[in-house]
Amino acid sequence: MARKQSGRTRQIPRVEKTWVIGISEMPAMINPLEGEFALMFVMEDDLLVGAVPLRIDGKSSLNDAFDQICARPAVGVPRRPKSLLVDNRVPGLLLDAESLGLPLAYGKSPEFEEALSLFIEHQQASDRDDTFDYEEYPPADTKRFFTLTAAWVKLAPWEYLSDVDVLLINSKQLKLSNWVACVMGNSGQSYGILFFKNMAAYRQFSYIGRNQSKLARMSLKEPIVALNFEEVSLVPQEWRKAQMANAWPVAATEMFPVPEIYTKKMERGLAPGSVMNMISDIVEALSKFWRKNGKKIISGSSASYSDEFRIGGANIGITLLVSGIP
Repeated sequence: MARKQSGRTRQIPRVEKTWVIGISEMPAMINPLEGEFALMFVMEDDLLVGAVPLRIDGKSSLNDAFDQICARPAVGVPRRPKSLLVDNRVPGLLLDAESLGLPLAYGKSPEFEEALSLFIEHQQASDRDDTFDYEEYPPADTKRFFTLTAAWVKLAPWEYLSDVDVLLINSKQLKLSNWVACVMGNSGQSYGILFFKNMAAYRQFSYIGRNQSKLARMSLKEPIVALNFEEVSLVPQEWRKAQMANAWPVAATEMFPVPEIYTKKMERGLAPGSVMNMISDIVEALSKFWRKNGKKIISGSSASYSDEFRIGGANIGITLLVSGIP
């Protein structure tokens, strides 16, 4: 008898996309578990939504594993696709299409082929993948960066803050004195957070933004640190591949986090690991600040809000000055 869909599964919203489910035997050399196992990948576009090991002896339910990934995806909010393409290389493991309640087709998937290859290469490597500098970006630190930035996207404070709402950041331990952060996204054109070393650098950047015709003739007084959320196709390849190989969480395919620095000549580049960690600390503090003060900010009950948070070994103070451009 077909398993009935749970109420929880039916309540998960559906997105108008076809997902790929890829199933392959887990190579013995990377299998840390006793017994024969398969790998099940669930992919949306080029991003890994989830990956789980499955027993080949029939004790694992593909449907249950798929439902769990839909409910707790590594990328984005809980959701289900409109249909499935299944690339199944383990004949003994089958999905119950009727109980899934989704249109289902079988066929080869290049996306799954790439994801599986990356996963195996990553697991087999005696030293880290040479396309990604794991010494500069240690996996634990980078996972934290992805986790915190995905949580920030879910808060979506840019729906209420604009780039003229100044956030002052102070931390003795991080050596930040009146750094300025502005939240991007209110216009719906680009999303992220820009960090300026002082108010003068922020004012200059704001002036450049209002005078685009002069941009080519101007240089910045100070480099700018940035957390940018990009469409996945625009993300540096080694950064995207490392995310896929490690299944670090991403909020959505169009919200892939990238830590960057703008040079004084307005050239963009990937920020070093130490700067990525600073961004993570500030984003964690900003998220706590918004959860605590967001409702008051939205109601407009005050023109200024201040708080301090302990993040790791640092105290980070945040002051919001609404409409901060003088």
